Amino acid sequence: MTTPSFGYNFPDFSREVFGQNPELAFLGRLGQAGGGRQMQDYFRRRTGDFLSRFQQQLSRQLLEADPNTFNPSQLSTPEDFFGGINFRNEFLSQAPTQRGFFSGQFAPHTRWLTR
Repeated sequence: MTTPSFGYNFPDFSREVFGQNPELAFLGRLGQAGGGRQMQDYFRRRTGDFLSRFQQQLSRQLLEADPNTFNPSQLSTPEDFFGGINFRNEFLSQAPTQRGFFSGQFAPHTRWLTR
C-alpha cells in the first residue's frame, strides 16, 4: 500500500492555518496541556489575553528587525509561542479566586436564628 501524495507540505499548511487563526494554535496547545475543567475554563476565558501577548511579541520582533537582513521565517509562530506556555504553572500561580475557587464553595455562610 502506498501513501498518496496530496501536493502540499504539511508544515507549510499548518503554518498557514495557524497564521490565519492563531487562536487554533492556542486552543490546540491548551488541549494538549490537559488539566481539569476549571483550568481549561480559565484559559478559554483568557484566550484574548494570550492572543494579545502573541501579537505584542510579533510586533516587537517586526519593530526591532533590521530591514536589510529581515527574514520572515525567523518570526515567532503561534504554535511555537503557545507551545512555550506552561499552562499548569500559569494556572497555579493565580490567586484561587482568579482560578474560579471561591471560599463559599468550601465554607458556606451559616445563618443563625436568634430568639
